[in-house]
Amino acid sequence: MGLAYMYMYSITLRFLRAGGDDEDERAFGIPSMSTITETAMKIPGASTVAGMAKTLPGASMVGDLAQKMQYQYWLKMNKTPDEVKTILGLDNFGAKILDNPNLDVWIRFAIAYNKRNNLPESKIISDLLKMMPADRVMKLPEKLPVSAKTIDNVENYVWLYMNKTPSDVYKLLGLDRLGKEILDSPGLYVWIRYKRI
Repeated sequence: MGLAYMYMYSITLRFLRAGGDDEDERAFGIPSMSTITETAMKIPGASTVAGMAKTLPGASMVGDLAQKMQYQYWLKMNKTPDEVKTILGLDNFGAKILDNPNLDVWIRFAIAYNKRNNLPESKIISDLLKMMPADRVMKLPEKLPVSAKTIDNVENYVWLYMNKTPSDVYKLLGLDRLGKEILDSPGLYVWIRYKRI
C-alpha cells in the first residue's frame, strides 16, 4: 500500500458516522442553516407544515424528515417540553386542546425529550395532566392514536398519578354494575391489568 492510499483511507474513516446517530449535527453546524432553521421554527403555524405535508401524496417522507429535524433542533437547543409547549401555542388552548394538531407534535417531542434525558415514560402523563383534566387525557388514544401508542397504558398512568385504588378503578369502569355480563366487558381486562401493577 502506498502512503497516499493510507492517507486517503484515514481521511475517509474520519468522516464516517454510525447509521443510528439521531443527533447528527452536520446541518446545524452551518451558520446559515442554523439561522434558517431557527427562524423557520419561530413562524406561527410552522409546526403544522410537517403534518400537512404528510397528507399530500408522496410527501409523507418530507413531512417525517421535517418533523425529525424539528425535534432534533429543539433537543439540540436544550428546549424543555414546557418551552416547546409555549412555542407551539398550547399554553392557553383550553378545552379544545385535543383538536389542536400541535398536541401530537408536542407529545412526540416530549417522548423524545424524556427518552434522551432518561426520564420515566409516566412523566409525560403528569405533564399532560397539567394541561388538561384527566378525562381529556383518557381520550388521547381515540384522538391521537399514533402518539397514544407510544404512551403505553395511558389509563394506568393517569390512575396511578391520581392515587386511584383498584376498587376505585373497578367503579370508574362501571364493573360494579354489570353483574354476570362482567366477563364480556373489555373493562374487566383493563381492571385486571391495573390491579397487577
